[in-house]
Amino acid sequence: MNKLNLIEKRKMTIEKLVEYYAEYRIYCYNKGDKIKGIKLRKKIHFLVNIILKIDQLLSKENNVVIYNKNHADSKEPKIFACTHIGGNEIQRTFQIVNGKIKCFKFR
Repeated sequence: MNKLNLIEKRKMTIEKLVEYYAEYRIYCYNKGDKIKGIKLRKKIHFLVNIILKIDQLLSKENNVVIYNKNHADSKEPKIFACTHIGGNEIQRTFQIVNGKIKCFKFR
């Protein structure tokens, strides 16, 4: 699989770009490539959270958690789902669950 340059990526539709990155991540994983930048991301993570909190306050967004009375046992896994209505919904979900996630799958 060829890695696309910035100009090639800019010419793609969002749908094609999402598909490209999904395929590229699978390709890199199968090749055994190591994930880059994890140490840096861990060091700046608190800054990202502060920026997201400021963004949430300035944009006057509200986190709405909807659930029913059938609460899962604390020993059972829970599923968190978010709608794709904004730019930071995944980050907001992480803020809501406050680090209690063991696995998150995106497609």
